Amino acid sequence: MPSVSAPERFAARPIGSALAGSPYQLIGADRQIRHAPKHLLVPVSKTLELMALEERVPPLVLAAFEDVRFFRPSTVRRFTELAVRLPFVAALGVGMPSSPAPGVRGAALSPQDPLAREWTVVVLGAHMSAALIALDLGDDGADPDRQFAFVVTYDRRLVTAAAQSMVGRVTTG
Repeated sequence: MPSVSAPERFAARPIGSALAGSPYQLIGADRQIRHAPKHLLVPVSKTLELMALEERVPPLVLAAFEDVRFFRPSTVRRFTELAVRLPFVAALGVGMPSSPAPGVRGAALSPQDPLAREWTVVVLGAHMSAALIALDLGDDGADPDRQFAFVVTYDRRLVTAAAQSMVGRVTTG
């Protein structure tokens, strides 16, 4: 029996709205937004990184760190490992250099960019889509206690839109 394809599955879709917004701005009203301090979200972020390393078909990883000061030496080591094993790894943040770690593509954000207030980790591949999308709520507590509004999602459409929003900020220079 011949296979039947669904041409609409492969139809081009406009990405203009994804590029105009930040990942947090793309979250629909139907999603439950939760709140947590940074120290509870760090394991979620690291779990997504680990999931990326375990995929049979390597995915891409994009991460927004708000500011380069949050791209700490331990993060540099983890992202260097990711870049060795994955096809594309990028880190975005205010003051981020173009090459923040070996093999990692960097993108400096303007402090006015809405992504500069977000902590987002996107893992997108042939068989996997996952993201932590978090908005810094701007409190002045100690760094591990800073509060975030966040969503963890495996919805391919939202993860893809978040990836498009982020990769659109990474230049090819």
